[in-house]
Amino acid sequence: MASQTSYSIRILVLSLITLILSYVLRDNINELFYPQLTVTIKNDSVADVLIIGGSHAGLSAALTLARHQIDVLIFDSNAPRNKWKTPTHVLPTWENQSPDELRRVSRKELSKTGLARFVNAQITTIKKPGLNRTFFEVGDAYGKSWRGRKLLLAMGVEFVFPEIKGYEENFPDRILHCLFTRGLEFKGSSSAGLLAMGLAGTPYHAAMLVEDAQKFADRVTVYTNGNAELGEGIRNILSGRGDEDIQVIDRQITLLSKDPESSGIRIQLDNGEIETKNFLVHQPDTRVNPEIVSQLELEINDRGDIVTRMPFYQTNVSGAFAAGDCASPFKMIPNTIFQGSNAGAGIARELPRRVTGHEIDRLNKEKQFWHWKLPTSTESWDASAAALLKTASEGPTTTLNKALLEKINVILPFSSSTGIFDTGCGVGQVLGSLLNTYGAALPPDARLVAADLSPGMIEIVNERKASEVAGGNDIWKRVETAVWDAQDLAAAGVPDQSFSHVTAGLLLLMVERPQDVLAETRRVMKSGGVFGMTSFRSVAWMDLIEEALAAVRPGTKLPPLPAAWASVERIREQLEGAGFRDVLVEEVQTFYEFEDPEAMTRFNVANIPSVKMVTADMTQDEVEKAIRWMLEWLGDRFPGGRGKLEGIAIIATGRK
Repeated sequence: MASQTSYSIRILVLSLITLILSYVLRDNINELFYPQLTVTIKNDSVADVLIIGGSHAGLSAALTLARHQIDVLIFDSNAPRNKWKTPTHVLPTWENQSPDELRRVSRKELSKTGLARFVNAQITTIKKPGLNRTFFEVGDAYGKSWRGRKLLLAMGVEFVFPEIKGYEENFPDRILHCLFTRGLEFKGSSSAGLLAMGLAGTPYHAAMLVEDAQKFADRVTVYTNGNAELGEGIRNILSGRGDEDIQVIDRQITLLSKDPESSGIRIQLDNGEIETKNFLVHQPDTRVNPEIVSQLELEINDRGDIVTRMPFYQTNVSGAFAAGDCASPFKMIPNTIFQGSNAGAGIARELPRRVTGHEIDRLNKEKQFWHWKLPTSTESWDASAAALLKTASEGPTTTLNKALLEKINVILPFSSSTGIFDTGCGVGQVLGSLLNTYGAALPPDARLVAADLSPGMIEIVNERKASEVAGGNDIWKRVETAVWDAQDLAAAGVPDQSFSHVTAGLLLLMVERPQDVLAETRRVMKSGGVFGMTSFRSVAWMDLIEEALAAVRPGTKLPPLPAAWASVERIREQLEGAGFRDVLVEEVQTFYEFEDPEAMTRFNVANIPSVKMVTADMTQDEVEKAIRWMLEWLGDRFPGGRGKLEGIAIIATGRK
């Protein structure tokens, strides 16, 4: 009996270590022990500044405001104008790189300030201050509302394509809207076309674009799409500067299509003639969100952009600013960053301390974390991979994961599943527990997918899969593994409504953009499907480490758990805000059990990145003193050596 009990305790210890390791030793480590730091705000729905738009202008403004200790709420509908994700150009240090990656890095940098909160939502209503309202108030499609002292519109624009058949299908691959950002890739072309419409629908502008196109193509033809008067004006300017050989065609275009024999574009005219060019130059019209313009009564110019006053981009509405594509004819990333920064400075000047009442050191001692950098997870992974694989393969899942799966199974039995997705799977604890408990009841055609951003984690899952299959556990043959970013499953090609069940064990604590995870999770879920997640409210073993370090070096602190994912109320708010219904959230008591206090203590100090980050600035003697302090504390509390430290976890479920 004693032997059986000892074996059970050892197994439980191994599984608990797996719980910690699988989320500590991963590539995207920032949020579990290095979370998004946030200042204490009395009302989560109120901010100094509301920023509508989470792309380059909004992020630049938010960073500028953070430098003045002004907090912001950034609303991001994740609908950038560049939905085609063409590479970034004319931006120093980011030439030919992904604009999405630039946003990701910018958000990561901004999150460390502790003064920015992100809401993944499309804003549908905006009310400006009035007689009975001192704040701007915005609302989303789910009925959630927020208030702020100032408002920055950085939501960009949408293209309005001309009514020419085939235009949208060829944009932007063969129709180039900007030769500064796209022209060089077409250098050496034999021919190009210019569509003189919209912004290029004046003789002067069209003639200027001809000269731009001539830098990349030997011959340029101008198409006015039936506007003979415009064509005559363009000919006069071209002739006056000696460009008589430029052909100007006034016939209407009936069809644009890809040339089947090249990568060029075919231009079919109303007389049946077809011309082929290497590329066509045209900048389509753009439109700012008309509902927001109407609700705020914003002044708009002839181009459809919001009218602002230089240099800080104030609109005609007091307290409201606009920056980026929605407020400029120059719709390029360098310009949006410049405008966002200037707008941020202008807003900051309108929010002195006598208005905000803020402390002069809003982050207090926590501000030090802004400038810290985490060690790479690869080093930690290499040192601990074998131990992690051992615990993952030998130990059953934790009590926490079992409780989560029981809750999910009550809501929607796994026996009815059409697809199960363990997102941010780590080494596969949640999915492994699911297969052990419910595997026999799973429908034979239900997909089983485990995905993680860390290739190292997926490698471990694959090794575990091979081991399980070799041992005769055939259900593991059905497990598909993938390296996917839970924040952007669309980039991996994961289609809508793919899974009936999605699990996320501790994932929301760690990622940089948890709201994106929720949005993507909900997107890939089937209607009526169930999402289940776990988190922590308190972790006694981390508190013990912090207390020990502070005893050796007073004032030392470890980064706290992110507030948005450390309480029942906040998690319910996050899930409901993301559109989940029937949300259930509850606390669960968990324990970190151990038999060898010294082994447990040294393991945690050596392997938890946030602890290593703090101890890196301490001498080895100080670290040893902290370890001895912990061992003395554990010895007093657990004289026999064997003991357990409590954690309060949180389980949440919701349906689509």
